[in-house]
Amino acid sequence: SISKSFSTLWVSTEEESSWIRVRHISADGPDGTLFVVKAVATKKDSTGRATASLFNIYEHLEAAIVRAKSQAAALGERSTGQLERPVRLVVLDTAVALTTWAKGESPNDDASVKRLIAFLYTLCDKHNVTIALIGHNNKGKHDHLADTVAGSGSWTSSVRQAFVHVNDQRQDFRF
Repeated sequence: SISKSFSTLWVSTEEESSWIRVRHISADGPDGTLFVVKAVATKKDSTGRATASLFNIYEHLEAAIVRAKSQAAALGERSTGQLERPVRLVVLDTAVALTTWAKGESPNDDASVKRLIAFLYTLCDKHNVTIALIGHNNKGKHDHLADTVAGSGSWTSSVRQAFVHVNDQRQDFRF
């Protein structure tokens, strides 16, 4: 929905670029407002979810943002009558698989997650973007909705805003 004014950079280990683009176009995202980096998964868990990739947020994310911003500016200059739509949203799908965790770090450790989020805050401030992190939910019953988030509690307690999307078991096709 922000595509009328801004562009999005989507970095994913989860989905094919074509699926991301179809969803973008289906949501009325104009051509030239989505930039996709497909990160190659190098490790998956028992359910097939990516847990590691060749992309490392600490090493590669800033360059990807700069490249997408440059491409958005170039598209704005080439188009006639169309305003430039600067990159303002960066989506990381999933943050766990896109992070190379240092020795002794993990997505289950509060200090490790807080370090990652602090790094992302600096990129947000430096490049005037919002970074959305996508993660997975734990299976099973939980007393609190925030407890359904896999890994460290810092995934929900250290960010500015957290949203959890879960299937509503009481009714088909409800979330």
